[in-house]
Amino acid sequence: MAQSRPNAPATVLTTAGDCFSFVVSGNNQKNEILLKPSAGTGSLLVWSKNQIFANEIDPRRREMLRILGISATAFNAEFIDDYLPPEIRPDCLLMNPPFSSNGGRTKNNSSKFGFQHVRSALERLKKGGRFGIILGAEGGLDTKTGNDFWRRLADIIDVKAIIKIDGREYYKNGTTARINLIVGEKLIEPQNIDGNQVRNKIINIAAATTEEAFDKSINLNLRLKQKSKPKCKII
Repeated sequence: MAQSRPNAPATVLTTAGDCFSFVVSGNNQKNEILLKPSAGTGSLLVWSKNQIFANEIDPRRREMLRILGISATAFNAEFIDDYLPPEIRPDCLLMNPPFSSNGGRTKNNSSKFGFQHVRSALERLKKGGRFGIILGAEGGLDTKTGNDFWRRLADIIDVKAIIKIDGREYYKNGTTARINLIVGEKLIEPQNIDGNQVRNKIINIAAATTEEAFDKSINLNLRLKQKSKPKCKII
């Protein structure tokens, strides 16, 4: 189904997502596929210019997506690479996975569940594809968990920048969770790269507000591959 999309409802992370989507997915072509493993209410999809493959496990959110004209599968995105048909090879990945929950499968929450969402989605991303990922405080390089996670993936992905937004920006939305916005590309061929050298090349940005993050992203030219801007299509 191909059509124009109306604006999606707002969520807690919409302002971060607006900035982030502009940086990551605003330059894609209409024949490229964008994967959104946990599509939620569609807030991040508003800014996409390409074809969309959406997935959302929650039935109420899927219904909201349907109202917006977005068809979504209902897989557990923690294992999205295992569920998607082989012909789906996205050119771009945009995701805001659960930071620490796993849908109630275990009693305790852990950031490892959010990282599993990311790992599975990156496996499915086409070689040379671009990604944009929103994670909580543990997703940055300034934590051991985040640093270890990105270092282990250094042979298959190139993280261009990590943008850290202060959690106080979201106080009016009922949370003060710090946000990390990670942008980069999947390598065309795996490389034997020293993880510490890779870390030193990553651009790290700290911002108190989403407006500051947006301005710094533009000033540092973090948009990935300037391309034409066709009309949005939905599949």
